[in-house]
Amino acid sequence: MTVYAPGSQVLSADLNAWQTRMYGTRTKQIHALAGAPADLGDDWDPNGANYAQGSSASGWVVPIPMEAGDRILEVRCYIQDNLGVAITATLRAITHVGAGSTIGSAATSAAGGTDQTLTIGPVTESVDGTETYIVRFTPAGGAQCRVYAIEVDYDHPA
Repeated sequence: MTVYAPGSQVLSADLNAWQTRMYGTRTKQIHALAGAPADLGDDWDPNGANYAQGSSASGWVVPIPMEAGDRILEVRCYIQDNLGVAITATLRAITHVGAGSTIGSAATSAAGGTDQTLTIGPVTESVDGTETYIVRFTPAGGAQCRVYAIEVDYDHPA
């Protein structure tokens, strides 16, 4: 960080950096396309622009891009499960050398075949740059479930 003398001009790049570090909760929106697998096959729903998974063995993940110093406060997942088939969303921190860990409690849908919001949190996970954050979705059975989008509430404490 550049140190400025009183009354001197501030470079716009430094001003922009300061503005992105202002206090307060912000929300990041991530479309489920971010986690779409390379082989979409019959499970792709182009009308809903989301991935519909077909079996309990085919869970998928959506990455959450965060910066070092951010703090994750809450995650909301907008999904549609299938009648009788619940879907579980889990926030995970994946290390570069290990299996990673679950953050907070998993959220499970009602298996009603309707659009729902699954909330993970509140959590206070500080991002230190050594982990990658994902939301992992796992269905309870073989019927299709959909994930539309994810919202992440976060702040950047000083």
